[in-house]
Amino acid sequence: MLKKMIISVLILALCFAFVSCDSQPADQSTPSTNESTKEESQAEENNNQTEESKNDIVKDTIPPAFIDANDGVLPAVTHNAGEQPDLISGIIARDNITPDEEVVISVSDDGGYDASVPGTYTVTVAAKDTAGNVSTAIITVTVKEIVTAKYLSLKNIYTLGGEDALSYTTSGTKFRTADSICVLDKETFVSQYNTYSPDHTNNGGVPFFPNGVIIITDKDYVVKQVRIAAGELIQIEEDGSVKNSGFSWTNAIDASSGGGMFKDILTDIEKVIPDGGYLFFVGNPGEQTCRIFLIKNLFCSSYESGPITLDMKNIDISGLVISLD
Repeated sequence: MLKKMIISVLILALCFAFVSCDSQPADQSTPSTNESTKEESQAEENNNQTEESKNDIVKDTIPPAFIDANDGVLPAVTHNAGEQPDLISGIIARDNITPDEEVVISVSDDGGYDASVPGTYTVTVAAKDTAGNVSTAIITVTVKEIVTAKYLSLKNIYTLGGEDALSYTTSGTKFRTADSICVLDKETFVSQYNTYSPDHTNNGGVPFFPNGVIIITDKDYVVKQVRIAAGELIQIEEDGSVKNSGFSWTNAIDASSGGGMFKDILTDIEKVIPDGGYLFFVGNPGEQTCRIFLIKNLFCSSYESGPITLDMKNIDISGLVISLD
C-alpha cells in the first residue's frame, strides 16, 4: 500500500514539472507566427513601392516645352529671297527628364515654305523627348523680294559742296542745314576735313554728322561703300554685304575722340577709293526728302520714314552706279 502511494506521488510530481515547463515564455530570439507575418507584409509593401517608383520614371508623359514661345508661337523669321536660313537654329525645347541636347527639334510641317519665293509662310516645328512625347510650335516666315539696283540718278536733288561744306557752325557742320545731297570729290573732301577739323572741338576734331546717309563711289561713280544712320547703324560694302556692328563710326558726339558718321572716314576712303572718287552725303533737315530718297533706293524699297532695322533690307546695290544726270 505504501509502495502504491509513493508511486502516485512521483507521478503527480512529474505532471507538475511538465506543466511548469510548458508555461515558460517563448525564446525572445524566435519570432512568433504573427510577428513573422507582419514583417513579410511590410517587405512586400516596400517592394511594391519600389516597383511603383520605377514605373513612375518610365511613364514620362510630359512633352518638352519650347523656350521663347508665346502661346505656341516662336519669334518670326524674315529673310531675302534666295537666302537659305536654318529655321530651327537656336530653338530650344526643355523637358522635365530628357536633357536639352537630346530633345530632337525638327520641322514637322513646312507650310509650303520656299526660300526663293517671296511670301509669308507658317512653319510648324516639333520637339520630341526620349520617351516619345511631342510638342509643336509655329514660326511665321516672311521671304522678301530682292530689288536689284544698278543705276540711280540724283538729278535735281544734289548740290556741289563748294569750299565750306564741312565747316563748323553753331547749328552744326554746315552741309547739314540743307535738305540736299552734298557732293564732293575725294580730294576736296579730304582738304575740307583737314582744314575745318580744328574748329570741331565739340567732337574731337571730327566734323559732326549724327544721322543720314553717306555714299562713297570710285571715279566712275560705282558704289564702294554706304553708311546709313537712321535708328540702327548700317554699313553696305561694294559686294552688297551688310553689317550693323563691328565698325568704329557711330551717330553720337564724342568730345574726346570724335564720333558721328565721319569718324575714321579718311582711313576708309583710302581703302575703298585709293585712286580718287566721290562722296555723297545728306543729313536729316526739314522734310528729310533726300535722306528718305537714298534709304528707299539703297536699302529698303518700301521705306517712308522712321528708324530702320537690318531685316528691312531688300535692295541689292552691288555694282550700283550713281548718276548726276
